[in-house]
Amino acid sequence: MHLRVYLAPRGGLADLKAAATAVSTPGSATYRHFITPSAYQKLYAPTDATISSVKSWLKASGLSVTGVEGARRYISVRGSVAAAQKAFGVSLQRYQHDGQSVTAPSTAASAPATIARSVLSVSGLDTTVHKVQHAGKSAPPPAGFANARPCSLSYGQVQAKYQADFHTPLPTFKGKVLPYAPCGYTGPQFRAAYEGDTDLDGTGVTVAITDAYAAPTIAGDASRYAANHGDASYASGQLTQTLPTHFTHAADCGPSGWYGEETLDVEAVHAMASGSNIKYYASASCFDSDFLDTLARVVDDNEASLVTNSWSDIEQNETADTVAAYEQIFLQGAMQGISFMFSSGDNGDELARTAIKQVDYPASDPYATAIGGTVARSSGRAAGAPTSTACPAMARRGIPSASCTAQAVASRPCSTAPITRTASCRPAPQVAGRYLTWAWTPIRRPACSSARRRRSRTASTTASTASAARASHRRCSPA
Repeated sequence: MHLRVYLAPRGGLADLKAAATAVSTPGSATYRHFITPSAYQKLYAPTDATISSVKSWLKASGLSVTGVEGARRYISVRGSVAAAQKAFGVSLQRYQHDGQSVTAPSTAASAPATIARSVLSVSGLDTTVHKVQHAGKSAPPPAGFANARPCSLSYGQVQAKYQADFHTPLPTFKGKVLPYAPCGYTGPQFRAAYEGDTDLDGTGVTVAITDAYAAPTIAGDASRYAANHGDASYASGQLTQTLPTHFTHAADCGPSGWYGEETLDVEAVHAMASGSNIKYYASASCFDSDFLDTLARVVDDNEASLVTNSWSDIEQNETADTVAAYEQIFLQGAMQGISFMFSSGDNGDELARTAIKQVDYPASDPYATAIGGTVARSSGRAAGAPTSTACPAMARRGIPSASCTAQAVASRPCSTAPITRTASCRPAPQVAGRYLTWAWTPIRRPACSSARRRRSRTASTTASTASAARASHRRCSPA
């Protein structure tokens, strides 16, 4: 078995949560007194003594320590089922799960009282199998997508009186002629709708984007999209990528689909904040362990003040150890003035897809900001420049206030109350720098297990530039 033992922050998780809340709350003595990664490590990283004691316990249980994460977030171990049962006080049983025969604990894991305060969680006791495969060659890019013609440049522009031959009549609907669907809204249209007259363009802000894998043609694709659709050209060094040493789980995650996701997200950020620097962080796969390492790299680099993530999974697939691992990173980000934004998903309350009403994670986490759908309507303005009726916290700023109100899901746009976790809702981190209004990042949709993240998907590549009506999430491969 290959496990990760996540370590509690020095001083305890409660103290870190209190500090993160204080630095994010207006009126607090430490409001916006953000710290650097090195200062965070000095305050909250586990001590040498803690590392030594936890390693001694693991070794005494028969597990082999294979490494300590660079920022001391977790200790990697491997060993037999018997050793894992002894170390964590569990009984590992065989189960049928997602069509697989897996080993998983029948009770919650525990640790001896002497070191229990030092252990945050353990992951890997559930052995749900995924095929591991290094991507030896770059996967081919996904097929291009273009909306069928005829179509409208803005809603209602072209009436559907005739078929594509512009000769054969089309029937009416309830006595009315319907318009053709939009060809896909562009950056200039979205900027007119959600920004209005302003010279603020994100200059001075660095935005991090995380997805799985890395599109080999991203620079050329993003530049061509900007040129074709009226967005500013990219300055030298404005778009950069940070990649892992190698990619894995290609058979499970579908790299080429993620290429499209990266491209969509980059184009959306640049369309809405053309002056911002974009730093893309590629996860080695669509599995949680790799996304956790990727997000950890973002906070350790400390170059971005905003992190936009268009991937997720349903809450019923989450486990306490996974949530604890993600929140560990979100809390560090809060202390450093970094905001994490996750799309709320493509499937509303998920009832139709899962038979259970639920939101997606990490969008539902109290230390992340969920970005859901907004509504824009025409108000006597020029075609393609509607007046925004987005949620007040999101409209004009793109950075929600320090409250839980931004945790609305797409099925409840502009909701003023979170869908779940009301008891644990806490202030979301505030963000320094000039505002960005692009805080919605569309995604893709495959069904996936608890170990993988999925992307949300919009109807067209063009419309996905910054579609406020289709926000998205994380984990698992695209459909």
